[in-house]
Amino acid sequence: MSPETITLIDLPRGRLSPSAADTWKRCGEQYRRRYILRQKGPMDSGRLLGTVVHAAIHEATMQQFGMGKRPLPEESAKMAIERVDLELARAQSETGLPLVWKNDMTIEKIKKISHAMTLVYEEQVGVGLHPALAEREIELRYEGVDWVFPLRIDILTKQGVLIDVKTGMKHQNQMTVVTSSQLTRYQMALESIGERVMALEIHSISWGEKKGATVKRFACAPRTKDQMADEWANLLQIAKGIRAEVFPKANNWQVCSWCEHLAGCQPREWVEAALAAEQDKETVPAA
Repeated sequence: MSPETITLIDLPRGRLSPSAADTWKRCGEQYRRRYILRQKGPMDSGRLLGTVVHAAIHEATMQQFGMGKRPLPEESAKMAIERVDLELARAQSETGLPLVWKNDMTIEKIKKISHAMTLVYEEQVGVGLHPALAEREIELRYEGVDWVFPLRIDILTKQGVLIDVKTGMKHQNQMTVVTSSQLTRYQMALESIGERVMALEIHSISWGEKKGATVKRFACAPRTKDQMADEWANLLQIAKGIRAEVFPKANNWQVCSWCEHLAGCQPREWVEAALAAEQDKETVPAA
């Protein structure tokens, strides 16, 4: 397969998506299977939960942005429950594969947790948001480059705070907001259309069996011009690697353990050895 063919397949209409770029950086083989060979993998219950909560918060933010009034927290939480069956059906229709259930999840548990996560976010954060932009699509482009980098910005407040909402079983941390490539790209895109970014924030919504749903906010100063230049150089390097047909395999259990292509990619002996190593880590007594 020639670099020209790669260009046509991977960069349709001259676009390199953030998910594609991050996949190549994480594991070239995962990228090759997903974006070149078009091998579809199933959605798992964790991704379904995150999709549902994001959709409910998105809907609340768009109502506030469009009509000037945000739904009551309980109304948004109910929207999350209603989205579960819809998103599950959509995922199965797109992949043709059943959902992969993780962490003892069930459909009813996802509805319960998505309701709780949406409710805590809306009560503690959503009611105080004043969005200037919400779910804005921006194409990041530079002169002399024959492709664009499309981005969808979660929230930019009227105070210039750029917000990225994250969900998961564990909270993000302060280092995440400081090092996030995603926030760097968002700031680059916003500044390219004349918007001023005064601060960066990650809103981390998590769930635990003991504490239930909790939300934490992590903030830092906006990226410098040098930091944004470094990120653009990183994106150029990724595009160069894709077009040169360079697809380095991660061979890293932290990456491979959740990859939908694990069974067809790594030898069984490698997987068994990686699992044994992880179990050894868990059984080593604390010093």
